[in-house]
Amino acid sequence: MSLRESLESGFKAVQEETKKQFENAKEAIANFKPHQLEKKVADAEKDICKYNDLIDDLEFKGKEYEFKKSYAIEEKKLAEERLKVYNKSVK
Repeated sequence: MSLRESLESGFKAVQEETKKQFENAKEAIANFKPHQLEKKVADAEKDICKYNDLIDDLEFKGKEYEFKKSYAIEEKKLAEERLKVYNKSVK
């Protein structure tokens, strides 16, 4: 297994674990107090901005950064999903 394949495998495993933890956390979100949800919404919005900036930066760096860019895109999607869940809970 090449280093790249090993890294990709590791990142995918981390992403899957993050998704599982988030699914489990959805139940706990229902018990958050309003100020806790507001902080979670703000954190998710910051994460989305951070990943947008990273994706933009990597866009100009060429092919060797494609994997990092795809990882950032996946992390941004997770942050967007968290934001949707938090916003539904706020309402």
